[in-house]
Order: sequence, then structure tokens, then C-alpha cells
Amino acid sequence: MTGEQPPSKPKPLAKPASSRWVNALLGTTPKNVEIAKGGASDYADRLAREIAAEHALVTARMTWTLSLQGFLFTAFVLATNGKADSQDLVMLVGILPFAGLLTAVLGFAGTLAAFARINALKRIWHGHEDEFERHGPRPFSTTFGGLVGRLPPVAISATLIACWFALLLT
Repeated sequence: MTGEQPPSKPKPLAKPASSRWVNALLGTTPKNVEIAKGGASDYADRLAREIAAEHALVTARMTWTLSLQGFLFTAFVLATNGKADSQDLVMLVGILPFAGLLTAVLGFAGTLAAFARINALKRIWHGHEDEFERHGPRPFSTTFGGLVGRLPPVAISATLIACWFALLLT
């Protein structure tokens, strides 16, 4: 067995999830992803589906957040209008703002994560724009449209965080 090369390690198919997550958040996802010859149409369709899925996640996260926030605000108002001398009621009034703040922050974080993923997918698209746009329209709006479209979930989350924070301070 002399002269034989030791078996080489197989190259990983993708970066570890933690690197991809950091790259997506920091905006360092490469634009130049290798696309097999003739595969631009399939890749463009896949990018469009993934962008649509991320938008659906934003919608779902905002629905969950707003539903839970409505329940927590209602419970808080009902608890503060009741007898304030009950120990359980005092504890409930103290806990509800923390629960509301935590869920608002988590909803906000989930929304930002989806937007980071969409940005990463858009960078890939822009790296192959000429190839992809021959196969169909771009699956996202202009820069201005994208910013305006992202404003409601971000503003709603920020408003909820501010409301619960104010209630904690009072």
C-alpha cells in the first residue's frame, strides 16, 4: 500500500447553519451562487417560492402576535378594573406586562428574521438577475416598495413593545 493517497475528506454541501444565519443577518450572503447550466428557470422559481414562504411567515407571526396581544391587553384591563386588593390579582397585573413585552419582542424578532432571509434571497437573485428575469418577473418589489411594505409589521411590533414597556414603568 505504498504510494497511495489517504482518502480525502468530502467537502460539506453547505455551510453550517450558524454561519448561514450570521451571514444572512449581516448581509454577507454571496450573490454568486453556482447555478447548473439550464437550471436558471428552476432556481428562479425556487427563489420566488422561498420569498413567498417568508412573506407568509411574516403574516402568520403578525397574526399570532396580534391575537395574543389582544388577549393580554384585555386581561390586563379587566384585571386592573377588578379588586386590586386580591394577592392573585396584584400578581396577575404585575405579570401581564412582562408577558406582553416578551411576546411582542419575540414577534418582532421573528419578523426581522424573515426579512433577513428575504434579503439574502434577493442578493442571490441580483447576482443572476439577467438569467432569472428571462424566465419570469422579479418576485419582489422595488427598494422603496419593499421598505414601505415592511413598515407595518415593524411599526406594529415596535408600538406594542413601547406600550408594554410604558405599562411596566407605571
